[in-house]
Amino acid sequence: MSWLLTALIVLGPTIGVQQGPTQFFLGDVLPTPPCADIGHQGVRASVNPPDVMTSAVVFRDRMGELTAQDIRHMNPAGNVASASHRIPDLLGYQIGNWQPHEPDVSLYSGCWNPDADFFRIDIAFSKLVNPPGCVLPGNPYDPYKYGPHPVFGFVEFDMDNKVNSGGETTTPQNRFLGNVARFGGRPRVARFANRVATSADDFDDNISTAPHVERSGEEFHIALLGKVIVGNGNCDSVVVVSGDGDCVFEKDETWLVSGRWLHRAHGYEQYSGAGGDGEYEPILDLRIQSFSAENKTVLSIVYPLNNAGSAAKSNDGAVENPNGNDEDQNSIEEALTDLEVSAMNLANAPPIIADWTDQSAGAFLDSEAWHVNVLVGMAYVNNGPPNALFAWTDTTDEPVQGDFNGDGFVTETDVGLFDAYIVDNDGEPPIDEDQDSGNNSIDIIDFGPNFSLYDLDYNGTVDHDDRCLIVVLGDLNGDFAVDMDDVPVFVQGLLGLGAAPVPASCPAEELSGLVRRGDFSRDGALNGDDISGFIEMLLVGSASP
Repeated sequence: MSWLLTALIVLGPTIGVQQGPTQFFLGDVLPTPPCADIGHQGVRASVNPPDVMTSAVVFRDRMGELTAQDIRHMNPAGNVASASHRIPDLLGYQIGNWQPHEPDVSLYSGCWNPDADFFRIDIAFSKLVNPPGCVLPGNPYDPYKYGPHPVFGFVEFDMDNKVNSGGETTTPQNRFLGNVARFGGRPRVARFANRVATSADDFDDNISTAPHVERSGEEFHIALLGKVIVGNGNCDSVVVVSGDGDCVFEKDETWLVSGRWLHRAHGYEQYSGAGGDGEYEPILDLRIQSFSAENKTVLSIVYPLNNAGSAAKSNDGAVENPNGNDEDQNSIEEALTDLEVSAMNLANAPPIIADWTDQSAGAFLDSEAWHVNVLVGMAYVNNGPPNALFAWTDTTDEPVQGDFNGDGFVTETDVGLFDAYIVDNDGEPPIDEDQDSGNNSIDIIDFGPNFSLYDLDYNGTVDHDDRCLIVVLGDLNGDFAVDMDDVPVFVQGLLGLGAAPVPASCPAEELSGLVRRGDFSRDGALNGDDISGFIEMLLVGSASP
């Protein structure tokens, strides 16, 4: 086979590079005409070519229609009305500093500007989604108040980019670090390598113990929950910019929904004097727009970075000094300044706020530099257990399925981790419900609220079927190893002549094709761009992320 390997090395640059699937994003949500007065150009996004941004960060989620198999239930017995409720499918987001032309008139007509007094985030979903109705205690359970396709979830912002400061200490099981492993791997983000929950055992209500699921680094989050809407979720909290006013969000409508959407991290509350209770949750509008021609919905928030922006928004004459009060002029800088003051006033600041002892709020007002996590999902038709309210459907930093060590690739190391998990836990009473140590199968206790990183088909059992879903990058012949036997299959795949062999140990329908096994460049195709990664994996045994 050595001649084939030599041919790959020599001929690699001449093999045509194919483009992966076109990715579209936000469409008509960026400013036009260009904002030449500040030297930055807002460019209207389009389906093809991809949108060009000069003053905002753009994240695109993976393409592909979500199906019922993608739903990560927290209550397997619950009904999410899958026949009528569209699965929330994240397309992506954009975030940047934003300057409205007339903040007291419209926050959404303006320009991307790194020196702006506001930040803006736009979050795009496939097809039509609705604002969330109430699902939390304290109000009647009514998730479908604004339509049959509500989206729930959280958008987290780490503003100082320090993972030890900030987080969610009350319900981490409903946040990104508490659920991302349900999607079949660890996120390829070094900061989270050892912080994600791999089962419900990691929720111990102790911020001091590993894996520190409670400490995500979050300073603020957006809560897509109906309970945050002011006026108890009544339709008088909705300004219909365009639509028929029937309190059901429909195609091509635009609403402004007033509520306490933006929250400072709950982990700070017991250490802060803001508002008298440590909470910082200003009232602002969430804009939701449907674009039926582009088959998507966009949720947007524009919020002041400083009190100068807040004064301009309210058309106040004077700019207030930061006072930690979210009921008068309020802003990101004011809330972060309160953390500075609170940390300095604590005799022994605990780790979750200690970093703010020597930090300046003004240094963290560049929203392009913030780390953002998004986790979205569905609610159940009927109110279920309080620890199983949601069925998660999509997330940012979505893991590569089977990447159990979080390096961004699936290798023989990950297969070894899976096998070791079976050996160590098969039949163990705290983990394996059937306690049968001889069946190489682990039945997850209390599946739904509980889960396992290794349950790739998400059916409550870790077994051989899950092992068959582990696709080792570079393993073209499906024997869970990368060796010379894979070379001829790879070459045939490049030439469009091959198909993925099916090992006798795994059912055919559980095996992925050659593209997933050989797409080192992650462009959705098997082509010349994948050759160098394949050769490195073949010769060295691992590929650099």
